Amino acid sequence: LDLLIKRDDFISIRNDGAKKAIIDHVGEEYMKHINHTADAGFFIDVDEPSDYYKGKRYIAINVAYDMQEVRYQNLSYKEFLNTFKKFIGSFLNKYQDYEIVFIPHIFRDITFINDILEILDDDIRRSKISISPLLHGKDSFKKIMSIYKGASLVLANRFHANVCSIGLDIPTIGLVNYRQIQELYNESNSTQYI
Repeated sequence: LDLLIKRDDFISIRNDGAKKAIIDHVGEEYMKHINHTADAGFFIDVDEPSDYYKGKRYIAINVAYDMQEVRYQNLSYKEFLNTFKKFIGSFLNKYQDYEIVFIPHIFRDITFINDILEILDDDIRRSKISISPLLHGKDSFKKIMSIYKGASLVLANRFHANVCSIGLDIPTIGLVNYRQIQELYNESNSTQYI
C-alpha cells in the first residue's frame, strides 16, 4: 500500500468488509488514500425474467457450497440442510401459491441443491422447486439476474446474489455464514436483514 500511495495510484475497495480489514490490519490512516465505494452490482440493470418465470410467485435462493471449512463452523452442513428443509416446508405450507427457485452461481452450488432435494418431501420436489441454469459467458449473468428480479424475496449467502438483488430493489435476506455478507449488511446499516 505504501508503494501505491507513494506513486499516487488510485486505490479503491468495495463494500464487502475490505475497509474493516484495511483498518484492522494496516491502520485507519490508510483509508485517507483509499476510495471506499459501492460494488457495481448495486447498479445492475437487467430485463424482466423469461416467460417461464413470468406470472409465478417465487422466492429465489442461492446457497454457496464452497469454502465448507469457513461457512459451516458454527452450524454443521447437515444441521444447515435440516434447518433449510424445515424452512422450505413451513414456508410452502403457509404460502401455497409460491414456489422456490434455487440459483447456482458456480458448479459447487449444485451440490447443495442436490443435497437439499434429496431430503425434501417428494411432493415439494415435484411441484414446488425449480433450478435455474448455471450459465457462463458474456452477458450470461443478465439471464440469471433477471430471475432474481422476478422474485418476491431473495435468500442468499453469496456476495453478488445479495448485492445485485438489493440493487434490483428485491427484498433480500442475507444468509450469514461468511464475513463478507456480515460486513455488507454492517456497512449498509441493514443488519435487520440478516
